Amino acid sequence: VTSSAFAAARALAAEGEQHLVSARSADENDESSAARDFRKQAHAAYNQAFEDTALWEMEIVDKYSDRDRQVEKIKKERSRWMQKIIALHKTTGR
Repeated sequence: VTSSAFAAARALAAEGEQHLVSARSADENDESSAARDFRKQAHAAYNQAFEDTALWEMEIVDKYSDRDRQVEKIKKERSRWMQKIIALHKTTGR
């Protein structure tokens, strides 16, 4: 199960993770405004990755079933993205 959209979404999620690293660094340097901006950027990246793959996930579940090992891995990865989105929503006030 592969998709160029999923590969692009993974790249977005990786960008989101880098923004979180930058936010933590800004926090350590008492740069709260910068940290908040980085968290907003992370939120946007994870959200876009999640949205861009929603329809595709439904299609592969229909095609392969949700018990397929690769489909399970994809669903878990997208679930981690959603957990980040939820956590970031709480910290960015969006």
